[in-house]
Amino acid sequence: MKSFEVIYPVSETDALTGQVLNTGIADSTQTDPVQDTVDVPVKLAVDIDIKPGSFPSSFNLRGNGTVPVAIFGTSVFDATSITEVCLEEFMPGPSTGEGCTEDINFEDVNGDGITDAVAKFSKPDLIGVLDTDSEFAMLTGMTSNGVMFVGVGDVNVTQV
Repeated sequence: MKSFEVIYPVSETDALTGQVLNTGIADSTQTDPVQDTVDVPVKLAVDIDIKPGSFPSSFNLRGNGTVPVAIFGTSVFDATSITEVCLEEFMPGPSTGEGCTEDINFEDVNGDGITDAVAKFSKPDLIGVLDTDSEFAMLTGMTSNGVMFVGVGDVNVTQV
């Protein structure tokens, strides 16, 4: 029998990792437990605002416009190092797909003195990813130094 335990993030620089402790009996001839520790990637939780400044985050997917998503920088997360982000519907079950962009600008969106990122997603790229039944969207991405991150925000798609 094997058991797994996630310890906690162990790295403070570059890519965040966690450790998984695997305790179990290697085979039937062995009586002492065997322990392995394996580093696994950890996604940093970030705050996002889909269509910044509006609530609910209402938009339609008609036409060729974009849907902006703010990714807030903090004292421990440098939003200016973001290289690519993807947006998908946040729901149980398999993903219906994702729309990705490298169209990212940097500004202080929330006035806290820390630079944030604003990613612009092409509306045509989000058709089939989000629809009028979508309530939340999940944004995932990576920074230039390998930090993976994830954030969730509300959506209100009015037309497709």
